[in-house]
Amino acid sequence: KDVKITPEMFDKVVGLMKAGKYKTASDLVCKNWLGRLHQYYQPFGDLHIQNNKPGDAAGYKRALNISDAVATTVYKQNGVKYEREVFASHPDNVVVMHLKSDTPNGIDISLDFTSPHPTALQKGTDDRLILHGQAHGDEIGGKGMFFEAQLKPVFPKDGKCEITDAGIHIYNTDEVYFILSMATSFNGFDKSPSRDGIDPSAKAASILEKALSYDYQTLKQRHTEDYRSLFDRVDFELFSSPEQKAMPTDKRLEQF
Repeated sequence: KDVKITPEMFDKVVGLMKAGKYKTASDLVCKNWLGRLHQYYQPFGDLHIQNNKPGDAAGYKRALNISDAVATTVYKQNGVKYEREVFASHPDNVVVMHLKSDTPNGIDISLDFTSPHPTALQKGTDDRLILHGQAHGDEIGGKGMFFEAQLKPVFPKDGKCEITDAGIHIYNTDEVYFILSMATSFNGFDKSPSRDGIDPSAKAASILEKALSYDYQTLKQRHTEDYRSLFDRVDFELFSSPEQKAMPTDKRLEQF
């Protein structure tokens, strides 16, 4: 669709390459020859988290510990300390996000999905938020891959939750974690994902229900043990001073 391969365009691209204008040639090829459907991998969607508490954040720090593959974020707002941990678990095939504050009822957030695919629709159920769609949809006669994401909040203690088609609202709690499962209709290289594909809704639900049988600490332990079984096979250390070790990434980039 909208692909324009003509002798004139071919000659123009060749001329640009001979002139050393590779960027201009590449832009013409991508815009006029490849179309929108040439990518081997497609984005699934984005999960947005909105902090509903007013006030500026201070002491903001992000880190990725590659020894356990857990991303952390820490900051303070209005004197309240907030911590967030995120990891993608291979043994449980889910993404897990844990949030906590050091004061009761410190958390008040809203979450929602978006996707670059026009067919994607978000809907809320009694206990989870769902994003469902089809890659490229009508552009290729309805033959694209179906996909679905399911996001469920879990309260280790008390908390309030409202789920609608607009998203999830979490409040009146100091701790919550989310389990995100995702699935597609892919059913093998030799089968059509639209006609012979598996049901992504059923698969995502099955993945989520299995993960829900574990609490947060167990999910994290299963993730880190699986990851470290590979990561810990090799160990080496590059010499650095205590000052260098304490230097944040933005300062390191400035001195690079």
